[in-house]
Amino acid sequence: MSSIPAKLQMALRPARFAADFEAAAAVISAANPHFPTTPDLLAAQHAAADPALKLTQWVAEVGGEVVGMGRASQQDAGEHRGSYFLRLWVAADWQCRGVGRALLRQLEQAARTLGAGTLKTMLSQDVQGGAGTGREQRVCSYLDALRVLAGGRPGLGFLRLRGAALWPPGVRPAVQERDRRLWELDWRLRQDVPMAMVFSRTPLEVWVRQRLDDPTSLPGLSFVALDPARADPLIGPSLGWSTLHAEPNGDHDIGMTGTLPEYRGRGVAKAMKVRAMLALQARLRQAGSVGVICTFNVPPNIVMLGMNAALGFVRGPDIYRYERELT
Repeated sequence: MSSIPAKLQMALRPARFAADFEAAAAVISAANPHFPTTPDLLAAQHAAADPALKLTQWVAEVGGEVVGMGRASQQDAGEHRGSYFLRLWVAADWQCRGVGRALLRQLEQAARTLGAGTLKTMLSQDVQGGAGTGREQRVCSYLDALRVLAGGRPGLGFLRLRGAALWPPGVRPAVQERDRRLWELDWRLRQDVPMAMVFSRTPLEVWVRQRLDDPTSLPGLSFVALDPARADPLIGPSLGWSTLHAEPNGDHDIGMTGTLPEYRGRGVAKAMKVRAMLALQARLRQAGSVGVICTFNVPPNIVMLGMNAALGFVRGPDIYRYERELT
């Protein structure tokens, strides 16, 4: 594809939100149709961001039209606060014309000014680029092909996330305490994910905005596993959870799924996933439609990869993680 005509000069400028939400959503959706977004979703994510983390966002314009967007944000989970995560989108008609390269240079310069020492990003295997320094897999399954699988062991309850029955009778803390317990549970589970990185903790109020109040989350199809005999001072009877999200294009994603180490090997994670998948399947069938559900795992997590294969997930393009030191 040819470069930008001389009479259509490209201009880079800082993103202006909320004025740019509509244009940014259009560019992101055009650049990555598998994971589109909406102006409302961008606004919600913008409002939920941690104000303590630094961020730089830029757009590229040609003839007054926004054709590209990028951001470099201080990571809320990483090895150090000098680590910034890069996201870059260029509308399909403007790819391979220098827009992305110009945005990348600008974002690198702006990130250095903010104190960034490392820039990280991720690209799907089916996107042209260099060799990856790490990778994780994406696997998908059509819901109309799901099989009914066995649930967990007797004695463990599987109850709806943030529903009235989240805690067993007589164990119903206030909303604030409930959210704190889920925050503590999520933190414990993430420490045991084989991600080859050290996580830094998201503040409770930010975590609630980003995880529990996320507009894409489906609380009625996300589950917490409970052991009525368990009385942990920080997480109560909870021992694991699995979340489900609805994307703007109609697809669904399984988010965090995990159980505490002492409860593994009992089918708890599988039971939570299957409960959510079957409930979603029933909802879609009632509406006369079908859909796709996706999940993501890193290669060292062979147990979860095996479970997903047994559930009927089909492997998609690998996702490569890139990292570069800024000098």
